[in-house]
Amino acid sequence: MSSKHLSRTFSFSKNNKAFPSPRIRPYGPRQVRSYASESADKSNLRPLVLEKPDKFRPPSHPSRKPAPRRSFGPRLTDEEIAAQKTKQYPSMMPPEGSFKYALLTARRFHAWFATSILVALAGATFYIDFHSKNKYPDLLPPASLLWSHPIEYMSQYAQVYKMHKQEEAAENLKKRQRKQDEVRKRREYMRAHGIEHEGPYGLGTVEGDEYRKKMEEEREHLSLEEQAREELVRSLRAQRAREQEILDADEVRGFDGERRKVKKWFGIW
Repeated sequence: MSSKHLSRTFSFSKNNKAFPSPRIRPYGPRQVRSYASESADKSNLRPLVLEKPDKFRPPSHPSRKPAPRRSFGPRLTDEEIAAQKTKQYPSMMPPEGSFKYALLTARRFHAWFATSILVALAGATFYIDFHSKNKYPDLLPPASLLWSHPIEYMSQYAQVYKMHKQEEAAENLKKRQRKQDEVRKRREYMRAHGIEHEGPYGLGTVEGDEYRKKMEEEREHLSLEEQAREELVRSLRAQRAREQEILDADEVRGFDGERRKVKKWFGIW
């Protein structure tokens, strides 16, 4: 608003008494008027006390809203609920009381089923291993004899299995004797050529070189008889140690102190 317009407004209000002059209030915080009497007597004011009810009246509404129903439509009847318990739904457990439910929840059935599978796998493994390594395949009874004379079939089968195990034991004994003969021949060869056992240290190491140097110095100071005696004692000790290693691999010492052959179950362990 321009200054000329303000001057005209004020001049018009002064000349015309019907229009009072406007009051210009200063800018400042808003004032709030209170019409309550501050000098009234407050001694008679007391808190409101509700009257004691004559009987219990339950509330008209619960403390929280009822949960919405997840199924839309009318409520199911008792007949429909009973029919749902006997109905088979896809990808779900069968209803209670049915044969499938009793079969799937029976612990004895599951134990029998797992045991039968393990026994079948063990029998198949034994059958395949025996027939692949059998030394006498021609002596096995024919399969037709199992249905006509099962007892005779099992007795012949057991005899062939026993012969097979005896043959395996004989082969293992021959292998062990062959190793012992190799050890004996190696010992005799080393004794004939004057080769000494090197001991725990290998060739080309500092410990091995020092050990050989020390033995050479000691050999120079010994006489020929003492040297021969020492070589014989060392060869015998080495022979006993190697033979003992071979025997310990196939024998075990009992509680009475006697050595016995290791009993292997099924020829494996």
